[in-house]
Amino acid sequence: MTGALTPENGGSGEAEFRDSRGQLQSPRERAAHYRKYAAQFRAWAAGEQNESLRANLMEIVRQYEETAASLDAEVNPGEATGNAGAGRR
Repeated sequence: MTGALTPENGGSGEAEFRDSRGQLQSPRERAAHYRKYAAQFRAWAAGEQNESLRANLMEIVRQYEETAASLDAEVNPGEATGNAGAGRR
């Protein structure tokens, strides 16, 4: 990736996620994007007659949902582990 900022040159080393207009997307927006794709693949799997292909589609669903959950964990770390509000009084 040309021009990317890496830890060696002062950047975070993280990829930037931009929408079609070039605007940066938040982790929450990216999670919603992955959930939308998971729903589409789930619909395809539901209509698939071939058991092997249906299983492959559901594996893709699982991967998209896992990615969305990890992005949610970036936004709300306590909620992802079930410890929301832990340590607060």
